Amino acid sequence: MMRCITVLAALALTTSVALAQKAPAERSDSVGSAGNKSAEMPTGATGNMNDVGSTSFVEKAAMGDQFEIESSKLALQKATDPQIKQFAQQMIDEHSKSSDKLKATLQSAGANMSPPAGLALDAKHQALMDKLQKASGKEFERLYVQIQRDGHKEAVDLFRKYSKDGKEASLKGFAQETLPVIERHYQHVQSLKS
Repeated sequence: MMRCITVLAALALTTSVALAQKAPAERSDSVGSAGNKSAEMPTGATGNMNDVGSTSFVEKAAMGDQFEIESSKLALQKATDPQIKQFAQQMIDEHSKSSDKLKATLQSAGANMSPPAGLALDAKHQALMDKLQKASGKEFERLYVQIQRDGHKEAVDLFRKYSKDGKEASLKGFAQETLPVIERHYQHVQSLKS
C-alpha cells in the first residue's frame, strides 16, 4: 500500500517539476491536446486540511510548487514594482528547489519513475492563473500579492500539519525542513505593498 502511495506521489511531483520547466506557450499547446487527459489534484483550499495522508500531502505540495513557479514567471513579465519582481524570482528559485527536494525524497523512498505527460493545474489554480493573465498594471500586482498571501498561508498550514502528524518519515522530514522556508515566504509577502 505504501509503495502504491509513493508511486502516485512521484507521478504527481515529477510531472509538476517537468511542466514548471516548460515555457507557458509550450504547455498550453501540449496539455490536453494529443489525447492526453489533464489530471486534477486536490488543493489546500478545496481539500481537507486535517487530512495528512502522504498522497494528499505530496499532491498539494507539488501543485503548490507548480502554481508558485508559473504565477511568478507571469509576475516577472507583468509586474513593474521591483520588490514584486524580486519576490517572484525568489519564488521561482525556491519553489523549484522545493520540487527537486520533494522529488529526491520520493526517489529515495524507492519511487524512481519518469513523469507522465499531460498534467495541468487543477481547476482552482487554473482559474487563478486566468485571473492573473487578464489583469495588468497595479491590478495585476495587487492580485498577485493577494494570491501569494493566500497560497503561502495554506502551504504553511499544510506543511505544519504534516510536520506534526505525517505518517511517512521521509516526507515528514521534508515537511519539517521546508516549513521554515515557506514561513519566510509568507512573512515576506506580508511586507509587500500591493
